Amino acid sequence: TGFSYLLVPPLSNGKDFQVGFIILDNYYALEKVLGFDVLEQRIQTFADYLRTNTGCLFARVENRRFCFVSQGFRDGGNVEAVLDKLKEVCITRQAKYAAPARMQFKCGILRCPRDASSFTELMSLLDIAAQAPGSEDACFIRLGDGDIAKLRRYKQIDQIVQTAVEDGSLYVVYQPIYCTGSRRFCSAEALLRMNSKTLGEV
Repeated sequence: TGFSYLLVPPLSNGKDFQVGFIILDNYYALEKVLGFDVLEQRIQTFADYLRTNTGCLFARVENRRFCFVSQGFRDGGNVEAVLDKLKEVCITRQAKYAAPARMQFKCGILRCPRDASSFTELMSLLDIAAQAPGSEDACFIRLGDGDIAKLRRYKQIDQIVQTAVEDGSLYVVYQPIYCTGSRRFCSAEALLRMNSKTLGEV
């Protein structure tokens, strides 16, 4: 709640600023391996390290999701630096842990108001980012601008689909399936399509 209030002024005046996000991808798996108390202790240690080594304001917006902004929303330099430090933590400080006990992070930067013009939109993008595929082999995955653009598109599609049935914008196309043995079309796959005024053919 405090973080949402913090973002109200810059979002209201349309000021360009960056919001970094960190998602602990394997939170629930770690909770089973380490137990809740030990996991929370490690998250606290991680948070203390970032807070004392960066000039950013951090918030834990959900049990496995964190957001941060530069102090005073000056520029994105500090936000970039946090992700660099996070990568350092993942590679060097977690080497002592066995693979099942290592934290796996998915991170990125959202540019407001381009990516999100309200706190609700910001949280919505984070929901989608949390569902984006991670990797069991990598402790650190950074989502780039292309990935964020995909997340933004998924969010738009999700919003449009809510009213697609009422709007009559859904329709079916059929892709024929050819049997090489009998040399004829034996069936067809039904594919759902959507004709959106905003996004075109989806």
